[in-house]
Amino acid sequence: MFEEILTDRCRLNVLNAKDEKEVITGIDNDQVIKYFSVSPKTFHKIEFRRHWFNKLMEPGTSLWWAIRFKDSDEIIGGCGFKEIDHDKNNAELGFWLLPQHWKKGIIQEVIPYIIRYGFEQLNLLHIEAITESENEASQNALLKLGFAPALTLPDCQLKDGKYISLYVFTLFNLRCCG
Repeated sequence: MFEEILTDRCRLNVLNAKDEKEVITGIDNDQVIKYFSVSPKTFHKIEFRRHWFNKLMEPGTSLWWAIRFKDSDEIIGGCGFKEIDHDKNNAELGFWLLPQHWKKGIIQEVIPYIIRYGFEQLNLLHIEAITESENEASQNALLKLGFAPALTLPDCQLKDGKYISLYVFTLFNLRCCG
C-alpha cells in the first residue's frame, strides 16, 4: 500500500497494529507529551493512549509513519498527517521524538519526505501544524521547514486547569497553482 521511505539516517514505515505497544510506551514520557495539548494525567491512562493510537490508524483520515534509524527496528518517533480532509485537500501535520534524539536534526531530515508525500501522493494543497505557544522547539522546526505562522489562538484550550494558547502554522503546495 505505502512504500517505505528512506532518508540519510532514517527509515519511515507506515504505522500498523504491531507498532501499538512500542508507540504507546514511547509516548508515555512526560517530556514527549508535554505539548500534546492534553493533560499528562489523561494521557497516562492506557485507554486514552490506545484511543489516541487508534485515531492515528484511521484509514482515510490519518496517515502516520514510525521513525526508525536505518540499522534498527526500534521506534524513535512518529510523524504524519491527521485530520486529512480529502474534499479540501488539506491535513494537519504532527511529529514526536523520544527525548534522547532531540536536537539531532531528525525532524528536519524526515519531515520534508512526509510533506512531499502529502503534496505528491495525497494531492494536498495545504498542510497545517498546530503547536502550544510554549513549544518553541517545534515552532522553530516548522519555520525551518518553510511553514509560515498563520494564526494565534489565545487561551483557547483548557489543559491542567488553565487555558493555553495555540499557534497555527501553514505550508501551501505552490506547485499546484502553476
